[in-house]
Amino acid sequence: MKIKLVIPKMPVSLNRLYSLHWSKRHRILQEWIDEIWIALKKDGVRVDKPFKKAKVRIKYYFGDRRRRDKENYAPKAIVDALRYNGVIEDDSIEHIDLDWEILRGRPTRTEIEVEEIKEK
Repeated sequence: MKIKLVIPKMPVSLNRLYSLHWSKRHRILQEWIDEIWIALKKDGVRVDKPFKKAKVRIKYYFGDRRRRDKENYAPKAIVDALRYNGVIEDDSIEHIDLDWEILRGRPTRTEIEVEEIKEK
């Protein structure tokens, strides 16, 4: 099974995130949990049980031409939100194969692909 979600917003950079009070960081995580829940419902995606192992690919489309450091956009909040919404069972390295890239494009958005990895 493969899930593709498009979220019409960008994550906060880690430089900015770590400078915020813990309560604001928590609010940002909750916003991503809500955004992913909304995208799942809007697309009619129903996950009966979380993926035990998954390949997670994230593409950030920024609408401007500024240079960005990939590591500054590590998708922790997104992966946590996938776990909270029951898409993936666990976010440890044994359970997910994670990669993300930074691209240019309009509209500004975050695309998330989650594909279940079948165990042999």
